[in-house]
Amino acid sequence: MKNSLAIWIMAVVFAFQTSLLAQNASLTSSASDAPAKRVATETKLGSIAGLDLEPDEEPLYLQHWISPNGKHFARFTDRGISIDGKEREHVGGVLPNSFVFSPDGQRNAYVAPSDTGEILVVDGKNLAHVQTIRLPIRFSPDSRHVAAIGVLDNGGQTSNVLFIDGQPTQAVEDKLEEFAFSSDSLRVLFPVTESDKSFVREQPIDLSKKGTDHAHGLARPSRNFVYGPNGVMGYFAIHADRQVSFIYEGKDDGMQFSHIEPDSISFSDDGKQFAYRGEKIQTMTVVHNGKPGIEHHTFNDGTIRSDSVTISPDGKRVAYILDQKGKFVVFIDGKPSASYEAVETPEFSANSQHVAFMALKGPSPVMVIDGKESPQFAMVGMPEYSLHGQTIAHYAELDGKQFMIVNGERHPSYEMVYSPKVSADGTKVAYSISDQGRERVIINGKPQKAYEVAGLVNFYTWTNRIVYLASEKEKYMLVDEAGKETKPYDAIETSIAFSPESNRLAFVATRGDKQFVVIDGIDGEPFDRILFQGFETIRFTGESELDYLAVRNNDLFLVHETIR
Repeated sequence: MKNSLAIWIMAVVFAFQTSLLAQNASLTSSASDAPAKRVATETKLGSIAGLDLEPDEEPLYLQHWISPNGKHFARFTDRGISIDGKEREHVGGVLPNSFVFSPDGQRNAYVAPSDTGEILVVDGKNLAHVQTIRLPIRFSPDSRHVAAIGVLDNGGQTSNVLFIDGQPTQAVEDKLEEFAFSSDSLRVLFPVTESDKSFVREQPIDLSKKGTDHAHGLARPSRNFVYGPNGVMGYFAIHADRQVSFIYEGKDDGMQFSHIEPDSISFSDDGKQFAYRGEKIQTMTVVHNGKPGIEHHTFNDGTIRSDSVTISPDGKRVAYILDQKGKFVVFIDGKPSASYEAVETPEFSANSQHVAFMALKGPSPVMVIDGKESPQFAMVGMPEYSLHGQTIAHYAELDGKQFMIVNGERHPSYEMVYSPKVSADGTKVAYSISDQGRERVIINGKPQKAYEVAGLVNFYTWTNRIVYLASEKEKYMLVDEAGKETKPYDAIETSIAFSPESNRLAFVATRGDKQFVVIDGIDGEPFDRILFQGFETIRFTGESELDYLAVRNNDLFLVHETIR
């Protein structure tokens, strides 16, 4: 929670989650069907002895890396570095925190110290030997190119040079701090100073081609470049009159300010549209796709909270919060709300047609949806929408009881109600409740079987069926909305995976001291551990193919399974 309203909002943390079960997926294999045959191929990626693959806190210096595609593994060794189990020896080792995988996971780069400086090593090849390489190393969005800042010694005088694919650029900038690839990966942008003039140069990847110099420089020493969805890139520029502007995908939106707060920038889902807070002397405004909104005088009107600027998913609408010295007003499409003691950042529905925010009215919170204020509650939660916004649900509490509100109608009360999930077509609302020491899932107002624990996570957008995690007598199972249960396990991981067309369901289960992947109710080979990485454990690469990382006897394996 971002402000004082947090004390009024119920913080519900689920230890157990659910996910959606697709129309054709099954919790268990059918007796009338021939059992599926699972063919697994294991590729050893190296030893993990001495490593903590899932530390409780992020270490100061990383000791290992897993590629973004989950198929490659690198770790430091006493002699240098090991990548997919293949040792690369470096006398001076590898510079801490220098290793990086490319976005597609197929390439890698790092810095190796030498007797005379440092070496930029890319895909096992020495690309540049300089006095020092300044981190980070960057790959282009398409992973085909790599760039880094190298410090050269020119007869006792040092200078910073940008290297692209191991080749130095012509421009030398003593204060070069950062650079960025263009979203199409064809150019690198970086600051240049010549004859006491600073400007931004766009250098083509082909260094035989001359770069394009812009009349502006970078606005600040760091944090100039920002990235939106789909790899789009923008940066903050400073002009001769010391005014700052935002350059997005190579285009200046024509607006100049004394300051633009980097944290205020909000992008549409496709990354093509944006909004941000611009500041001038004693005024603030929100710029939406190059057009300024209402100009607020900071002394009389108040200040715009930089973290509140929100653009709708389709990029056509914008909302923000105006802090009026202890009172708060939400502006949506340029229209102000009532004044409240506290407000949360507005949230748009997926189709951008609806917007809601929580607010504190006097001593009690309310929910404001599309400008309509709810009654005052003791607690209230943010709403969940169906894909097209025809169904809206949120929980609330009053008189010591909690309940769900769906399209304005109050459902029965329970001791505790957890956040709702709404199907894509809006025909189903599901949530879990706790009452009299038991938990159960409620689907369209109908209570399901009670368990010691029953939890809920999400719907897949193309189906309406539900599967949730339940626990009874220290055993765990998945349950679908018909009440069909998987066999019990000692534990079930909360990341549940569905194939691209939702015909197969996979999850990680534990029995004893072993973990394994269950696919359509069939247990896989046991491992010491199935590795959780990022937000995924299992990655379907096709309707009947999937990958996961597993550990056996301190060795890490990439497991590829085909279901036949």
